[in-house]
Amino acid sequence: MSPPSYKMMYDLTLLKQSNLPLSWEEVYAGIVNGLLTPQSAEQHASDLAAKDQLADNLIDLLWETNDKNRILKIIEKTLAQTMSENSLNLIKKKLRYAILNDLKNKEDELDKKKILSLIDIIYENFGCPPDMESFIYYLPSTDASYDPSLHSPEENQKHLIDKFHIFLAQEKADLEKL
Repeated sequence: MSPPSYKMMYDLTLLKQSNLPLSWEEVYAGIVNGLLTPQSAEQHASDLAAKDQLADNLIDLLWETNDKNRILKIIEKTLAQTMSENSLNLIKKKLRYAILNDLKNKEDELDKKKILSLIDIIYENFGCPPDMESFIYYLPSTDASYDPSLHSPEENQKHLIDKFHIFLAQEKADLEKL
């Protein structure tokens, strides 16, 4: 049985720390899907303005930080209405990687049980993607060569964390190819 779910929201700091390039499509999709705070649009606009790369039609985002609907309308005016399903999936994959990578970077501060619990929340926030099932603690093991009943809880947690690290390394490699 899974723990109660709730939505976690993030800001652009995670994407910056992951050194992933960021587009308005990604900011938009992150806000629409409840993964990024509406203030992320102001943060991105501010970063672009500092580099003198902010389009004139997005200047309003520099001070419009609380009205989610207005923020989305400003961004929508700029985006082509043809954002494909593939680009939305890529955006979600990028955001998921950044969030999970941030969690990996905090492993020294958290115990394994807490990390696995947070991974579960992220898993649920992203619609329970099948590619994460191998390291979700309450799902049956997908590793035919590993029987959790033959190991201690600590060994099982370590095994899941190792699977998480393998997943993250593959995600990073996949994103770098794009």
